[in-house]
Amino acid sequence: MYEESGAEALGTMREIWQHVFATKPAEWRYERERRLLVQTDMDDTRPLLRAYDRTAVREVIVGERMPEDYRARLIAVMRELYPDTPVRTASRAEGVYRLSICS
Repeated sequence: MYEESGAEALGTMREIWQHVFATKPAEWRYERERRLLVQTDMDDTRPLLRAYDRTAVREVIVGERMPEDYRARLIAVMRELYPDTPVRTASRAEGVYRLSICS
């Protein structure tokens, strides 16, 4: 009975996580963004790297608060595997609910 309840609770938690991380404001619909959520058993902060077909990755936009070591690793991977794909940085615009995307 405990195992069944635990499995049910885990399923509910995964549903909640899906809604939280896969949902974004309607104002950003114009981005036509696709989000990929990957579950992992990793318990550290190392990035999880996956390979994608070169035609599948058109652009990578990272957040302004991404740790510098992650950013450096991402840029190195992009230069090696996706050399023609731009990596840009999103930062919050001051005083408005908007992001500024810079090269």
